[in-house]
Amino acid sequence: MKFKVKGSYTYKVEKIVEANNEQEAIDIALDSEPMCEWDSQDQDTYSEEVQSVEEVSAMSKFNFSEKDLKENGWEVLPDGVFFGFDLVDSHKTNIPTILSELIGFDSDAEGYDFLICAYRKEKSDE
Repeated sequence: MKFKVKGSYTYKVEKIVEANNEQEAIDIALDSEPMCEWDSQDQDTYSEEVQSVEEVSAMSKFNFSEKDLKENGWEVLPDGVFFGFDLVDSHKTNIPTILSELIGFDSDAEGYDFLICAYRKEKSDE
């Protein structure tokens, strides 16, 4: 199994700036350069923190997780949906109609977006 472990690391840093008050000093210090480039980094204050661990699925090479999809408004189908169709004229069908029958779309929606993750070509055994 594979896991994605997310965390952060920190150092205490300091910088000398000229300012008229504390708020201006903070503004000047933060506006001039990122904290990681400040004059002094106290190496003895290094710390690490793990914030989350999640199992990585086979779909992870696409750089999204079920959580990412849900956070971006996608409905995740618990077991996925498989459907097939033939390109023979007598078998052609409307794909959204098939999906609507499988999933049961809401009639009050203006439309739907789809995230298609895979397909494969079917060949006859002639």
